[in-house]
Amino acid sequence: MIEIRVKKSQKQYIAVGVTGHANYDEHGKDIVCASVSILAQTLLASLGALSGIADIDYSVESGDLSFELPMGLDHEQTYNSNLLIESFLIGINGILEIYPDYLDLQVEEVLTDDDQI
Repeated sequence: MIEIRVKKSQKQYIAVGVTGHANYDEHGKDIVCASVSILAQTLLASLGALSGIADIDYSVESGDLSFELPMGLDHEQTYNSNLLIESFLIGINGILEIYPDYLDLQVEEVLTDDDQI
């Protein structure tokens, strides 16, 4: 199963992680894995190219992808990154509708250091 974890603080997305394998079909023919993979890779590339965020801390290992957005984004970067992640989630939810047994999506509200009193 592919696990997609998205973290959000207040109304700003701050991290995305995609791990695991769908095991829908054999390696090289798994359309679920391929679909999720291209959405995640396109999201990461788009965040850099379209929202102007230069320093995204990311990791790619064995087909798993995770990243955290840097703190202190300006209003435009926040708006654009949220829009791109929302688009990613629309794609993921579309896959979930067709292949619900192969994906798990969790969007988690978290506190950051800036949120604490």
